Amino acid sequence: MRAVWSALLVAPGAFALGCADGAQASTTQCLQSTGVIQSARSSRSNFMKLIAALGIAASAVACGSSGQQPVITGTTVAEVFASPLPYPGYPWTHDGKEVPVLEIVAAAGPAHCGWQSATFLTLGWPLGAQPQTATGARQFIRDPNHVLPRSLPLDLHSTLLADARPTGYKYGSVELYLSPSDQSVYLVLGSTVERWPRSDPMTLCS
Repeated sequence: MRAVWSALLVAPGAFALGCADGAQASTTQCLQSTGVIQSARSSRSNFMKLIAALGIAASAVACGSSGQQPVITGTTVAEVFASPLPYPGYPWTHDGKEVPVLEIVAAAGPAHCGWQSATFLTLGWPLGAQPQTATGARQFIRDPNHVLPRSLPLDLHSTLLADARPTGYKYGSVELYLSPSDQSVYLVLGSTVERWPRSDPMTLCS
């Protein structure tokens, strides 16, 4: 359970919930302000309610049992991210090995701002980094329903640039590509390619 609690206080989770500061104390305060954590003195019962509220109760149980993960379905990028999972989403892998959420995470936006149909991808930068604050991460957003306050140039029917290369990161069967000539990221599954724009500065929920 300690590992799950730690995951709730890392920078990517804070960013996804609209918390700009990745420091543990500030993140806790922000989660309290959004209603996710009701009290800093939460009992074990309340903690379990928190886990369930964030949609990762199954992951918490898996830590002590079978280790089963949610199954990603879909044959296109659009199908995979049609209903994004709450934080921390489905685990990413790099070269076949699961990586921590500090390194990369893709999850639904905060529900209290009505952004849950958008996918927030937070990527440690440079690749492989596991930053503790927003300054060491980059944010990319898929917002096909335009629920965010500002519009970003999402391309749901994109093509890979000639210099785009696979990063080794995969979300199920979806591959993440980067191009040195583009600030966006490319999500690839089969013949489908989506280009997700970088949000700089990060889009945060107030």
